Amino acid sequence: MGDIKIKMLGISASPRKEHNTDTAVKAALEAARMLGDWVETDFINVTDYEIHPCISCIRCYVEGTKEVPCPQFPDDGMNKEVYPRLLDADAILVGTPVYWGTLTAQCKAWMDRCLPFCHGSNTELRGALSKKVCAAIVTSWDVHGGSEITIETCLLYTSPSPRDLSTSRMPSSA
Repeated sequence: MGDIKIKMLGISASPRKEHNTDTAVKAALEAARMLGDWVETDFINVTDYEIHPCISCIRCYVEGTKEVPCPQFPDDGMNKEVYPRLLDADAILVGTPVYWGTLTAQCKAWMDRCLPFCHGSNTELRGALSKKVCAAIVTSWDVHGGSEITIETCLLYTSPSPRDLSTSRMPSSA
């Protein structure tokens, strides 16, 4: 494919390392690599990093930068590891087991911290994930245990919003 390179980030949000979800995400990344040397892959398990829960202070909406998307917790794993890899990726694959009919707490924690990329942001990060190709893998013990809802939730966090094109109602950081 010439000089074109696609960077695919696989994110596992399973607290059980090297079990079903990690295995499924890694298998999908391996399949992508087999397409050719034009595909680069990266894998992270968010449970490897300290990720503070979002406190909805909205500082990211007015103060967030590519270097520090969340100024509230500048030294945690989201700012140091997860955000840079999310921004660098062309495609994002989210993997989570289904716990109690939905995604894991670990998955919800990092997704909530993606607020700097939302439509309401008044920073350069606004809509940064909306132009990326996204997919989800869920692992579930029960056939009717919430897999569909979990996939929908995972994709909701990265899907483009018509509001990304409208003017933000948040005050300007200037």
